[in-house]
Amino acid sequence: DEEKIIRTLKVLRDDDWGRTQKAAKFLRKFARHLRGADNPQVLRLLCDALNDDNWSVRWAAAEALAMLHDPAAIARLSGRINDPSWIVQVAVVRALAELGASGQAARVTPLLRSSRKAVRQAAAEALGEMGDPKAAPAIAATLKQDDDEFVRFAALNAIIQLGAESARPYLELALSDSSVHLRHFAIEQLAPQMNETDLPILKQLINDHSKPSWEDESVHDLAIAALRRIGSDESRALLDSSAHAENRTGA
Repeated sequence: DEEKIIRTLKVLRDDDWGRTQKAAKFLRKFARHLRGADNPQVLRLLCDALNDDNWSVRWAAAEALAMLHDPAAIARLSGRINDPSWIVQVAVVRALAELGASGQAARVTPLLRSSRKAVRQAAAEALGEMGDPKAAPAIAATLKQDDDEFVRFAALNAIIQLGAESARPYLELALSDSSVHLRHFAIEQLAPQMNETDLPILKQLINDHSKPSWEDESVHDLAIAALRRIGSDESRALLDSSAHAENRTGA
C-alpha cells in the first residue's frame, strides 16, 4: 500500500496535468478503499505530503485524507488552512468538514473573507457542516455582503444547518436577493410555515415570475401555492387580485 502511494505522489509532481489528474483520482479511490483499515504508514505518507513543495501533491493529499476519513489527520490538515494555493485551501477545508472537525471552525471562519470566491464558498459550506454556532455572525455577514451568489447561497444554507429555528430572518432577507437562485430557495424553505402574518411578503412575491433554469415553478408559483395553503379570506383576496392582474396582462 505504501509503495503505491509513493509512486502516485511521484507522478503528481509531474508537469503533465492529465497525468496529475489521473494520479489524484487514483489516490482518492485508493484512500477510500483503505478507509477503516489500521494503516498508520499510509496516514503518515499522506499527512507528510501536505507539506510538499508541489501544490498538486498537497491538493491530492488533502482530498485523499478526506476519503481515508481518519480523524487523526485533522491536526495536520488544519496546518494547511492558509496554504498559499487556493486550490489546496478548498481541498483542506472540505476535508476538515468531511472529518467533522468542528473544533477547527474558528480557523476556517476567516476564509469567508478570502479574495477567492471558491475559498469563501468552501468555507461557508464547511462551517455549516461543522455546526459551530459561534460561526453564525460571520456567515450572516457573508450572506449580506458577498458579491457572489453562490457564496451567498452557501452562507444561507450554512445558517439553516446551524439552526433552522433561527434561520427565518435570513431566509426573509434572501427573498429580496438579486439572485433568483436564492429567492427561489428561500420561498421553498419558508412556504410550509407561512401564515396570515406573511401575507405582505407573499403580496410582493406574486409579482416575481422568475425561476432558476432547472426549476419548473417560479417564485410566483410558489407564492401562489402558499396563499392557497393558508386559505384565509385575505389570502383568497390576494389570489383573486393576482388572477385579475394576469387576465389583464393576457388580454
